[in-house]
Amino acid sequence: MVQLLGLIIVVCIALSFIECMGYKFKCGWKVIYIAIGCILIAYAGLRPVGFSRDSTVYEDAFSNYDKPKYILTLEFTFRYICQFVNWLGGNITWVFMIYAIAGISLKLCAIKRMSAFYMLPLVIYLGNYYIYHDLTQIRGGIASGIFLLTIPMLADGKKWKCAGLYLLSTCFHMSSLLFFPMLWLNNKELTRKGKYLLASLVPLGYLIYFTHINVLSFIPFVGKKIEIYQTLAEKGTGVEINVFGMVFLVKVAIFLFTLLMYDTIRPSNKYLPILLKVMGCSVFVFLLFTALPVLSFRISELYGIVDIIIYSCLFYTVKQRAVGTSIVGIVGLSLYAINVFYMNLLENV
Repeated sequence: MVQLLGLIIVVCIALSFIECMGYKFKCGWKVIYIAIGCILIAYAGLRPVGFSRDSTVYEDAFSNYDKPKYILTLEFTFRYICQFVNWLGGNITWVFMIYAIAGISLKLCAIKRMSAFYMLPLVIYLGNYYIYHDLTQIRGGIASGIFLLTIPMLADGKKWKCAGLYLLSTCFHMSSLLFFPMLWLNNKELTRKGKYLLASLVPLGYLIYFTHINVLSFIPFVGKKIEIYQTLAEKGTGVEINVFGMVFLVKVAIFLFTLLMYDTIRPSNKYLPILLKVMGCSVFVFLLFTALPVLSFRISELYGIVDIIIYSCLFYTVKQRAVGTSIVGIVGLSLYAINVFYMNLLENV
């Protein structure tokens, strides 16, 4: 299955070259986009248990959704879906498919609203967040999809509508409570001072990391979740923070480069100011919460869903369309390769 996903990314890169050169198919790019979306839904929904690291946990939760350990740790939506699927006589694949349809559809709708192209953002999405969320953290996949969909609303000042959707998102992943601070963001143009302030989040985050400042007591989060994550961290379970990991350093480099090229990219994407502000928060919280690795990754990934759009905007930084497409394609393929090895997906080929 890993090879198939790699093939899909290569096909999307090839289609990106065709799309960026202005070629139009008779069926239209929208139809191709929807067709690829259906393939991605089928891929995520029909994947075998054991393919991704969280799938075995979800299989156990599906069979024991009414047990105390899952009542305390899983949102009611997941438990109700499991109960309903059990009642219908289905299996965990049904649950995977439900979450795949919801999570992937939300992201595809959001991507098209914020990008002039269909294929370039897909390349970035497939290489990174499709693997992270829609193949692994499926509950977070719906939450991140909702968040990405609200970015244009947030940019237009529709904060009450965003707040309602964030509240809905908490029904699928409790960490969505951390979307609410984003309501203070806006889409106002970045001044020179604003760019410097955003860029300063990187050295400030590293300063906090190296001085070992613990800010967990200031997290507006559910206490029980914090206790669970803290216990995992103390036992050495889960992930370890590497603030000099390749994926994170690439993210930081692209963030700073996009700030540098802001005036070049901005005419091609009206949502760039708010996207960069959210991306800055993603970078900062990753460094801020290193004392609790699981939480650091989860929050950074949820905010970082905007990377899909920002990374694809690298296309606009060069005049030659083929070169711009190649840059985005290389980034997408590199992320795919790193994530496949990091998540040990090759063991389940």
